[in-house]
Amino acid sequence: MRLPVLHYFVAIIVNLAVWLEFRFKPFKIKSFKIMKDILDNSCFLILDLEEEVYFSYKDIGEVKNQKFNRKLLKTVYARQNKMNSKKMDYWNMHTFSNVAIPPNKITLIKLHDSYNCLDILLWMIENIKLDLKVLSPYLYEFLDYYKLLKK
Repeated sequence: MRLPVLHYFVAIIVNLAVWLEFRFKPFKIKSFKIMKDILDNSCFLILDLEEEVYFSYKDIGEVKNQKFNRKLLKTVYARQNKMNSKKMDYWNMHTFSNVAIPPNKITLIKLHDSYNCLDILLWMIENIKLDLKVLSPYLYEFLDYYKLLKK
Protein backbone atom coordinates (compact mmCIF):
# COMPACT_ATOMS: atom_id res chain seq x y z
CA MET A 1 0.00 0.00 0.00
CA ARG A 2 2.97 2.35 0.32
CA LEU A 3 3.66 2.44 -3.43
CA PRO A 4 0.59 4.57 -4.37
CA VAL A 5 1.48 7.04 -1.60
CA LEU A 6 5.05 7.27 -2.95
CA HIS A 7 3.69 7.77 -6.47
CA TYR A 8 1.57 10.75 -5.35
CA PHE A 9 4.44 12.18 -3.31
CA VAL A 10 6.73 12.10 -6.37
CA ALA A 11 3.95 13.71 -8.47
CA ILE A 12 3.64 16.54 -5.93
CA ILE A 13 7.41 17.17 -5.99
CA VAL A 14 7.52 17.17 -9.80
CA ASN A 15 4.49 19.47 -10.07
CA LEU A 16 6.07 21.87 -7.57
CA ALA A 17 9.35 21.94 -9.52
CA VAL A 18 7.54 22.59 -12.81
CA TRP A 19 5.34 25.25 -11.19
CA LEU A 20 8.48 27.03 -9.90
CA GLU A 21 9.97 26.96 -13.40
CA PHE A 22 6.95 28.73 -14.87
CA ARG A 23 6.31 31.07 -11.95
CA PHE A 24 9.73 32.57 -11.21
CA LYS A 25 11.93 34.24 -13.80
CA PRO A 26 15.27 32.60 -12.79
CA PHE A 27 13.70 29.15 -13.09
CA LYS A 28 12.02 30.07 -16.36
CA ILE A 29 15.30 31.37 -17.81
CA LYS A 30 16.97 28.12 -16.81
CA SER A 31 14.24 26.14 -18.59
CA PHE A 32 14.68 28.39 -21.67
CA LYS A 33 18.42 27.65 -21.71
CA ILE A 34 17.72 23.92 -21.53
CA MET A 35 15.15 24.21 -24.33
CA LYS A 36 17.57 26.21 -26.49
CA ASP A 37 20.29 23.61 -25.98
CA ILE A 38 17.86 20.86 -26.99
CA LEU A 39 16.71 22.73 -30.12
CA ASP A 40 20.29 23.66 -31.09
CA ASN A 41 21.38 20.04 -30.83
CA SER A 42 18.38 18.25 -32.32
CA CYS A 43 16.91 17.57 -35.72
CA PHE A 44 13.47 16.89 -37.17
CA LEU A 45 12.65 13.57 -38.79
CA ILE A 46 10.15 12.44 -41.37
CA LEU A 47 9.04 8.94 -40.46
CA ASP A 48 7.37 6.75 -43.07
CA LEU A 49 5.65 4.45 -40.58
CA GLU A 50 2.52 2.37 -40.86
CA GLU A 51 -0.02 2.69 -38.08
CA GLU A 52 -0.49 -0.49 -36.00
CA VAL A 53 2.88 -1.80 -37.26
CA TYR A 54 5.24 0.77 -35.73
CA PHE A 55 2.85 2.89 -33.65
CA SER A 56 -0.79 3.44 -32.76
CA TYR A 57 -2.72 6.68 -32.36
CA LYS A 58 -4.77 4.77 -29.79
CA ASP A 59 -1.66 4.35 -27.62
CA ILE A 60 -1.44 6.22 -24.33
CA GLY A 61 0.58 9.46 -24.33
CA GLU A 62 3.47 9.02 -21.93
CA VAL A 63 3.42 12.55 -20.48
CA LYS A 64 -0.35 12.97 -20.27
CA ASN A 65 -0.62 9.59 -18.53
CA GLN A 66 1.47 10.88 -15.60
CA LYS A 67 0.10 12.65 -12.55
CA PHE A 68 1.20 16.08 -13.78
CA ASN A 69 -0.97 19.07 -13.03
CA ARG A 70 -3.09 19.66 -16.16
CA LYS A 71 -2.85 23.45 -15.85
CA LEU A 72 0.94 23.19 -15.96
CA LEU A 73 0.85 20.87 -18.97
CA LYS A 74 -1.44 23.31 -20.79
CA THR A 75 1.28 25.93 -20.42
CA VAL A 76 3.69 23.83 -22.47
CA TYR A 77 1.31 22.01 -24.79
CA ALA A 78 -0.25 23.81 -27.74
CA ARG A 79 -3.70 25.30 -27.08
CA GLN A 80 -5.52 22.96 -29.46
CA ASN A 81 -4.24 19.91 -27.59
CA LYS A 82 -6.83 17.63 -25.94
CA MET A 83 -5.55 17.53 -22.36
CA ASN A 84 -8.42 15.39 -21.09
CA SER A 85 -7.54 12.57 -23.45
CA LYS A 86 -4.69 10.28 -22.48
CA LYS A 87 -4.31 9.16 -26.08
CA MET A 88 -1.15 10.02 -27.97
CA ASP A 89 -1.22 13.31 -29.85
CA TYR A 90 -0.63 13.30 -33.61
CA TRP A 91 2.25 15.75 -33.27
CA ASN A 92 3.91 13.89 -30.38
CA MET A 93 4.06 10.40 -31.82
CA HIS A 94 6.12 7.63 -30.25
CA THR A 95 6.77 4.15 -31.56
CA PHE A 96 5.99 0.83 -29.92
CA SER A 97 8.56 -0.43 -27.44
CA ASN A 98 10.99 -3.03 -28.76
CA VAL A 99 10.14 -2.29 -32.40
CA ALA A 100 13.11 -1.38 -34.59
CA ILE A 101 12.57 1.25 -37.28
CA PRO A 102 14.37 0.43 -40.56
CA PRO A 103 16.72 3.26 -41.65
CA ASN A 104 14.95 3.58 -45.02
CA LYS A 105 11.82 4.70 -43.09
CA ILE A 106 13.66 7.71 -41.57
CA THR A 107 14.55 10.94 -43.37
CA LEU A 108 16.27 13.97 -41.84
CA ILE A 109 14.60 17.30 -42.58
CA LYS A 110 17.02 19.82 -44.05
CA LEU A 111 16.41 23.52 -44.67
CA HIS A 112 18.99 25.08 -46.97
CA ASP A 113 22.23 23.83 -45.36
CA SER A 114 20.85 23.26 -41.87
CA TYR A 115 19.41 20.25 -40.08
CA ASN A 116 19.07 22.31 -36.88
CA CYS A 117 15.63 22.21 -35.19
CA LEU A 118 15.71 25.85 -34.18
CA ASP A 119 16.51 27.05 -37.73
CA ILE A 120 13.68 24.96 -39.17
CA LEU A 121 11.24 25.97 -36.43
CA LEU A 122 11.95 29.68 -36.98
CA TRP A 123 11.49 29.26 -40.73
CA MET A 124 8.14 27.52 -40.18
CA ILE A 125 6.92 30.22 -37.80
CA GLU A 126 7.92 32.99 -40.20
CA ASN A 127 6.51 31.35 -43.34
CA ILE A 128 3.35 29.77 -42.00
CA LYS A 129 2.31 32.80 -39.94
CA LEU A 130 1.34 30.92 -36.81
CA ASP A 131 -0.06 32.92 -33.91
CA LEU A 132 2.25 31.55 -31.24
CA LYS A 133 0.90 33.83 -28.53
CA VAL A 134 -2.34 31.89 -28.81
CA LEU A 135 -1.17 28.43 -29.91
CA SER A 136 1.86 28.05 -27.67
CA PRO A 137 2.52 30.87 -25.20
CA TYR A 138 5.53 29.10 -23.68
CA LEU A 139 7.22 28.72 -27.07
CA TYR A 140 6.41 32.35 -27.87
CA GLU A 141 7.96 33.50 -24.58
CA PHE A 142 11.03 31.33 -25.20
CA LEU A 143 11.57 32.76 -28.70
CA ASP A 144 10.93 36.30 -27.47
CA TYR A 145 13.45 35.87 -24.65
CA TYR A 146 16.18 35.02 -27.18
CA LYS A 147 14.96 37.78 -29.57
CA LEU A 148 14.38 35.19 -32.28
CA LEU A 149 10.98 36.47 -33.41
CA LYS A 150 10.76 38.86 -36.34
CA LYS A 151 8.25 41.53 -35.45
